[in-house]
Amino acid sequence: MRRITLVAAICLVAATTMIIASWKFGAPEPKAAITTTEAVAAANLISPFEIMVRHGKSLPKEAWDAF
Repeated sequence: MRRITLVAAICLVAATTMIIASWKFGAPEPKAAITTTEAVAAANLISPFEIMVRHGKSLPKEAWDAF
């Protein structure tokens, strides 16, 4: 009797999990809006050199020797 109850409980939990997983929690965002947002974010990137110039600072001498 305990095995039947255990199997029934497991099936109930599995069914509940599948129902909750199939719910739609909101309208998906269209792909065009996602790519437009990413393009705007990429266009607004600022190079580290521009940041240093805006702050009125210079890069340390060690940073110039990359090789």
